[in-house]
Amino acid sequence: MIPPLAVVGASWRSASTLMRSQFATLAREPEPLASLRSAGYVSGAACIATCSRTEWIITGDQPEWAGNLLRSALAARLPGADPEHLQVRSGGAAMHYLLRVAVGLDSVAEGESAVGRQVLKAFELARTAPWQLDFRPMWRALVDDVLAGLEPSLLAARFHATLGAATAAMVHALLERVGPRPVVLSGGCFANARLTHEVLRRLDGLDVHLPRQTPPGDGGLALGQAVVAAARLTTSPSGGR
Repeated sequence: MIPPLAVVGASWRSASTLMRSQFATLAREPEPLASLRSAGYVSGAACIATCSRTEWIITGDQPEWAGNLLRSALAARLPGADPEHLQVRSGGAAMHYLLRVAVGLDSVAEGESAVGRQVLKAFELARTAPWQLDFRPMWRALVDDVLAGLEPSLLAARFHATLGAATAAMVHALLERVGPRPVVLSGGCFANARLTHEVLRRLDGLDVHLPRQTPPGDGGLALGQAVVAAARLTTSPSGGR
């Protein structure tokens, strides 16, 4: 039996992020679905709106016909939109496509621009909850990339680029609040040459310092503790006893 449904919309394969976001604004409007319902072309409808896609799932006696009507109506509501950006799948093809989407086989992989949006979202959250970064969007994107079968080297590069950009964004935000200051990068994470590079290139022009004669992690911490202990012994009236 052929399922009486159709999928109409724009995914990352057929339309830019800007175009998909414009179509997403239509998902909150009653038209043109209300007119198609009243005319009897559509009996049920739902909309999927994510960063990867904006698509309508509709049911009806003639799903392919109804899907084409919906595509034309949606394109007409956005000046400059090309109907070719909206794809129509009906019957078995629609069911097969929805199953691929459900199991993550049609996930988005947009590269550096996607990383940039993740950082911006994290940075916006940091402004409402000061000095905290929410990396959940990054992890969701990485899971999508894994399911899409991307190379581990590309996943690692995106991971480091996101951490580097988020760290640098936090530094810039702090300097905006307190004014010009030297920036000291320390901690075991800065033993990672790739991460260090990603942060430094985004802090170009600032007075940035890195550990050079001691390790940035536990080794440097241990040395610092020893220095503090020695200073206390030197200044203590009892000589530390």
